Amino acid sequence: MSKLTRIFFLTLSAFSIFKFFFKRITSIPFFDYAEETLLLFSFMVLFLNILKRRKLALVHIAVFFFLAYSIIISLLFGLNRELIDIVVQSVITIKFFIFLITFVLLFKDHMDELNKFFTLILTFAIIGVVLHLLLGTTFNSFYGVPTYARPNLRYTGFFRHPNHLAYVGVIIIALTLDKVKKQSVNISTKGWLKILGGIAIIIMSDSRTALLAIAILFTSFYWEYAYKNVNVFFSFIFITMLTTFLLLIFTDLSQSIINNIEMSYSLKSHYIRGLMLYMSALLIVQYFPIGSGAGTFGSIFAHDSQVYKDFGVDKRYYFVEEWGIYDSNVASIIGEYGFIGIFLFLFLFTTAYKNLVFNFSGTKKSHMLKAMFWVFAFFCISNPMLTNSVYSLLSVPVFLIIANTKEK
Repeated sequence: MSKLTRIFFLTLSAFSIFKFFFKRITSIPFFDYAEETLLLFSFMVLFLNILKRRKLALVHIAVFFFLAYSIIISLLFGLNRELIDIVVQSVITIKFFIFLITFVLLFKDHMDELNKFFTLILTFAIIGVVLHLLLGTTFNSFYGVPTYARPNLRYTGFFRHPNHLAYVGVIIIALTLDKVKKQSVNISTKGWLKILGGIAIIIMSDSRTALLAIAILFTSFYWEYAYKNVNVFFSFIFITMLTTFLLLIFTDLSQSIINNIEMSYSLKSHYIRGLMLYMSALLIVQYFPIGSGAGTFGSIFAHDSQVYKDFGVDKRYYFVEEWGIYDSNVASIIGEYGFIGIFLFLFLFTTAYKNLVFNFSGTKKSHMLKAMFWVFAFFCISNPMLTNSVYSLLSVPVFLIIANTKEK
């Protein structure tokens, strides 16, 4: 693919990541359709590549199999029988994998361009954090974004939601540790500052998911080294216990998590993510083993779903205003695709991981890639990682950069 194609693709990606920002500073309607344009362009790149090479990678087969399965099963057995709804929802559900395939095709041999692009993305995101930090609630008023108080101001920067910003904090830490590992050096002062900066961003965004994700990131990344070294292993255990103790003493993280879990075992729950997960557990039994079908639960085309009516929740605020019902990809997958869906997505994630290793790994192993896949999967519990373009387009370049060990 030509350089012009890659520049166009990266430009659309930047517009999609900061869509909320561009819509705030201009009334140009193009930004309303940046994500859709990027997705269509991704399909064009994918099909042109297939026609040119006349062969499919395993991840391509996995994606096309899922699309065919989702459409056929949903039409035959799903509660939503509208063909257009089912097709579009099926594509949206695996948008992340489509973007990943396209990034690999375009930047496999042009990683320098991707590194520069993502450096600009992170720089712009950090500028937004600094401005929000300096202006406080004035920034919220001017930018037109809620304070998301819990109980104080939660920072968003140029993003729409504080959880987006928190994920950037996780990425900064992951990229810093990955670079240190690849270069086989100790963490420098600059590296520690980046890690502390990432933690500070997470704290400012007040994301409980991101705080827990950091623990998963460190555990997964250092586990192989830790369990082989007795001193390091016990140091790891000590630091974990100390961190847990400090969180219990100085934050309400544990209590808030306990409260959310306790509120997740009833259809009367006011914790929407817990409610969605609870209903998905009921659906996996009720519609065993295939689920209720695409566009019926926790997804864009399920806005007036029969599922919500059957559970008697369709008149509640969350479902009328469509607030928080799209936040959990795990709930949506379990509800719409049932028991079989769990295995389908395990297969998709596995083939995506292997595709990155095959295309970008040199003689060295990328320890951080597996760690970040675990973090991504964990975020899917309470965030729309697969279907939200901000999360997907922040994640995919990072996966490629981390997977790339050929030049190291």
